[in-house]
Amino acid sequence: MKKLFWILVVFQVNFVVGQTWDVSRPVNPLDTMYRLAYQKTDSSDASMFPQVFGLDRQHFMDLNDSLGKKAFTIVPRVSLSSGLSRLNNQFQGFHQTVGQLDFYSKFKNKLTVQLSYFHLMSDLPQTIATAVLSDNTVQGWGKALGDFAGLYRTQTWTGKLTYHPNRHVSLELGRGKMFFGDGYRSLVISQNAAPMPYGRVVTDLGPFRFNAQWAQLKDNGLGWDQLRTKYIGMHSLTYEATKKLTFTLYEMVIWQKSDRTSARNFDMHYLNPIAFWRPIEYAQGSADNSLLGLNMSYVYKQKAKFYLQFLLDEWLLSEVKAKNGWWGLKYGGQAGVKAFDIIPGCDLISEVNAVRPFTYSHASPLQAWGQLGQPSAHPWGANFIEWVNMAQFRKKDWTVILACNYGAYGLNREGMNDGGNIFLSYRDPASIYGNDFFQGDKRIFLFQRLQVSKRILKNSLECFGEVISRTHYLPQMQSQQFLMIGIRTPGYFQDQWDY
Repeated sequence: MKKLFWILVVFQVNFVVGQTWDVSRPVNPLDTMYRLAYQKTDSSDASMFPQVFGLDRQHFMDLNDSLGKKAFTIVPRVSLSSGLSRLNNQFQGFHQTVGQLDFYSKFKNKLTVQLSYFHLMSDLPQTIATAVLSDNTVQGWGKALGDFAGLYRTQTWTGKLTYHPNRHVSLELGRGKMFFGDGYRSLVISQNAAPMPYGRVVTDLGPFRFNAQWAQLKDNGLGWDQLRTKYIGMHSLTYEATKKLTFTLYEMVIWQKSDRTSARNFDMHYLNPIAFWRPIEYAQGSADNSLLGLNMSYVYKQKAKFYLQFLLDEWLLSEVKAKNGWWGLKYGGQAGVKAFDIIPGCDLISEVNAVRPFTYSHASPLQAWGQLGQPSAHPWGANFIEWVNMAQFRKKDWTVILACNYGAYGLNREGMNDGGNIFLSYRDPASIYGNDFFQGDKRIFLFQRLQVSKRILKNSLECFGEVISRTHYLPQMQSQQFLMIGIRTPGYFQDQWDY
């Protein structure tokens, strides 16, 4: 413990002492292979949106390297697709247009500026469209702007200013998304919710990486004309025990700007990045929402990566031993594997995610772990088990992607809190004991996707075709299929809506 304390002190000393910034911090080769564009890290240097087997991350890395001594560059991107949708044996047209404009600028390898504007005009899957109509929010984007020719429309922007005073420290201010973990999903924080303003300090020293960041979130529970403010603080310590084995410990806290009795605004107590915030929060007598997380990954023969993630919201040892399903046992777990070149050009990922009821929720709904009515971690919030499977095969200019996700989750029954909606107060659970996964109104979901794409015009464009099936087993089964063809530029992104 004493050794760890002095390591953290050195982190802060290096924050002050200026040295040359090393932009090529050593990473495992698995994280830099071009086929691993779906690899997510704890930085936001890729794209705004989550990718499965796209080229966003590698495209950005190539672009960043090609800047050289240029003052700036502007990159337009677009994705156009059209086809048919079948819902309950009724066919209709389905169209989607996504536009993106990126601006990059680098100054003497110390200061980097990035800005991106995104615009979406699209039909939406039935369940996603129903959610938009309920709160006027497009998942992952923000406020819906109404429709145009029958299509849903929304827009957003991201940006960041990054400064590297020395080779150990990176400072960043911006508006965007974050992702912590090695999997396709994250149970800590993911790119599921809308962008948010944030600040970040990352410090590297040998096998250690310390990440501290703060962000401002909004709650639209009272409507878009009465947005309420809340804040989150997150810090993590990553230890690369060996070239194969890595551990990361996370601590997060979320608090509201004001309540009925006072206005707290930004709590300065949480600016201390090397202290444990839970004792600070307890000492203040506050009722902030604190969470802990643990991530572990292991690389096997440069051909596979095994990873685990654990999220702890609340628990009591006596209740764990009792095994009686106490509602306050709030936690979640993730286990997965990524395997590469199973046969030449073929990569696979398989991942299981599970979160108990009431996890991420709080006595004050405003302090739930979410942004603009959207969970900040998994899109289902809590009370679910999910199994994600994906495969990709590449050969020359051709790419084939196959995905199959299967999961079960529990919705709240009418007038009752079964722990599925994280934005409801947990003060009145439907049951004190006997709580278990997908309790309440149980639903089963099956997502299947096959996409074939080919690079054309000297890799400046890509054409693709895909078949998608989304099936919800409700009291009555609801199934929707899509047959789409389209064209897009390199560095594309695509909302999967695979939940």
